[in-house]
Amino acid sequence: MNRNYLAAGLLFIAISLAMMASKFLAFDAIVAFVERTLSRDHVITEADKLLLTHYWYAAAAVTLFFGGLLSACAIDKLRGALVQWLSRDALAHLGTPRPMSVLLWSSLCGLALLLLYLMHMKLGLRMHLLFKKEGLLENLTFILYLLSAVACAIAALRTHRNPAVDRHRMVAMFYLVCAVAFVLVAGEEVSWGQRVLDIKTPEALAALNYQQETNVHNLLTKSMLDKMTKAVALVFMSGLIIMWVLAGMLRMPVLHFLIPQPCLAGIALITFFSGMVLHLEIFEVLLAIFITYYSYRVYKAAVHRPSGDAALSALQP
Repeated sequence: MNRNYLAAGLLFIAISLAMMASKFLAFDAIVAFVERTLSRDHVITEADKLLLTHYWYAAAAVTLFFGGLLSACAIDKLRGALVQWLSRDALAHLGTPRPMSVLLWSSLCGLALLLLYLMHMKLGLRMHLLFKKEGLLENLTFILYLLSAVACAIAALRTHRNPAVDRHRMVAMFYLVCAVAFVLVAGEEVSWGQRVLDIKTPEALAALNYQQETNVHNLLTKSMLDKMTKAVALVFMSGLIIMWVLAGMLRMPVLHFLIPQPCLAGIALITFFSGMVLHLEIFEVLLAIFITYYSYRVYKAAVHRPSGDAALSALQP
């Protein structure tokens, strides 16, 4: 019996039960607080109150689920079986993050951001600091893509110099392409420093860009951008499923250097949902979190640099 997992699980369960109890004992006070501090017009209608109730129950249910999962993981056999399923990753021996931790924290982070965004959009709660243009989440997205680019660039350099890695030059080239792509996305996210450097948008570009910014993705109309977001989300999730299936069927160690780890399935599903149902704004943030976890994993595997037969034996599926 693992006491750390049990303690964490019981804590989540206690929080869930407290949320349930507060719905019956202090929900009016919660609504009053939201109305006073977060509501844009300081008015919470009955429809808003009903929606807030649904979100409150959903958050309590998710917290209870994670509490139950963590409590179950306190049992060594159950935790071992779950870890074995999540660790279908030949890089797991190369210093990469623990799959259980990645699954838990990436999913919780994604769910929290999703809930905040829904409350912001559906209830009109004031979260201007988070979701405004050039706000906290937009700047965070830029930083995460930039860090991911640096991590992949370092991984490319280290892998290129490590002949113990199967097809190391091909893997290094893939990481380098990822690094360049992430730099481009980061630049697009902040319109290539236009606002920081106070650069005026050229008139010809301003006429085509619906937000009058120096970036490419806003050359599309808003409706086309929404359709493109859904298409990217669909390709993203379909591609992950295909890669995970192929990695399970084919005995090719090199695939494990390229594909994301299976324990990112939670944040991947949340990201897919945000792209298909919600908006590009939240999809970009969640995708950046997914990519950051992926980039950190390949960076850790590359800098670990096992040598010779030890590396090759560790990479056998």
